[in-house]
Amino acid sequence: MGVRVWRLPGPAGRGVSPRALLRRMAREGLQEVMVEGGGRLAHSFLAARAVDRVALFTAPLVIGDGGLSWCGPLATELAGRTIAQHRFGADTMVMVELEG
Repeated sequence: MGVRVWRLPGPAGRGVSPRALLRRMAREGLQEVMVEGGGRLAHSFLAARAVDRVALFTAPLVIGDGGLSWCGPLATELAGRTIAQHRFGADTMVMVELEG
């Protein structure tokens, strides 16, 4: 299968435009992608409305404001519905299907 590198537009110093990536993927016949990374990556895809489902994982650990954000502030809330919940040891995953 190999690896292909695509050069895609994006804001200077801010990574790749999620919309540009999804357009290229569609041209290549790709219909799904899993986006896994930090808060900035999650925020860029959510803010671009380029997400259908979110898998949120929680652990029974309260760390307060010293923790890392999983997503930055959004202009508007994103509504959805829970479509799955699973336990992985002490951790919990909630799968949310976003509306619109």
